[in-house]
Amino acid sequence: MATPSPSTSGRLLLLLKSISEAIETSSSKRAKKKSSYNAGSLVQAEITEIRPLELRLKFGSGFHGRVHITEASDDNHAEAPFSNFRFGQTLTARIISKSNMSESIKRGYQWELSIKPSTLAGEMITWPRSGEIEPVEEFNYSTGQLVTGFVYKVDNEWAWLTISRDVKAQLHVLDSSSEPNELDEFQKRFSIGRSFSGYVLSANKEKKLVRLISRPLLVDLERSARQKDGPTDHSSENMAFHIREGSVLGGRISKIFPGVGGLLVQIDPHLYGKVHFTELTDPGVADPLSGYHEGQFVKCKVLETTHSGKGTVHIDLSLQSISHRTQEQKLAVNNDTV
Repeated sequence: MATPSPSTSGRLLLLLKSISEAIETSSSKRAKKKSSYNAGSLVQAEITEIRPLELRLKFGSGFHGRVHITEASDDNHAEAPFSNFRFGQTLTARIISKSNMSESIKRGYQWELSIKPSTLAGEMITWPRSGEIEPVEEFNYSTGQLVTGFVYKVDNEWAWLTISRDVKAQLHVLDSSSEPNELDEFQKRFSIGRSFSGYVLSANKEKKLVRLISRPLLVDLERSARQKDGPTDHSSENMAFHIREGSVLGGRISKIFPGVGGLLVQIDPHLYGKVHFTELTDPGVADPLSGYHEGQFVKCKVLETTHSGKGTVHIDLSLQSISHRTQEQKLAVNNDTV
């Protein structure tokens, strides 16, 4: 402000900063405010949207972020971890990473946040230097490892799960159970957002994708180490982990052979087994094929697996009840000891 003087004819003048100076000052303030948020910062954020797999939040001066469902609890075992939150609720979250500008425009948010109790407490976390984006998560999964994720997509054949913000998993319908009634309700059982724990059958580091199975595997640790970053495509190597003599599996009838030909049963996305006519049902049934139809889910037991010199695998199955098969085995043992 200029005081009255002869040069101003006694008038009081206000000296305004140039527009460029004003813009520069405003930009500097915004930059200063923005620079105060880095990976590791704790923020008070307001919930703006609740989705099945994420919370959308806003904090500071118009900043937007999200909490991925795998960042809501320490072990991923909580069913519906967002069920106790409400729109407009304020919560404490910790920034764990920052997206670049092009990604943030596409996603609608720039900040990845976590509300895990251990992360909020800052336990065992090494944060990047100020202004750096958090390094990409290390892919570290091996055959037989138990992991938990949340369903984000499902169809008749596969359920897709998110194990972390970057790693996804697949579960085939026949790997989800050995009980026909559960296989029939596959899509109902694996609804969006449902938590599921399974065992790693194979892992693909390049695709950040693992294939899961519902039952524990009989794992050779040395072979598992060799397969740690192996392909997700089926092979005889990982078949040995979950399909072997005595395994009880879920199957789906692929073909019914005429006469006494038996059945062809799918037991894996890429594997089929043969059920001999005498193994279709317990003894005493007049027509063993009655009640079976193509596409039907069945519970089967692996009797034998053989590998040919050409690399093909032949698998013999039984649909006889497990209790009857067990009784047969006991009788055979008793007869051998007589």
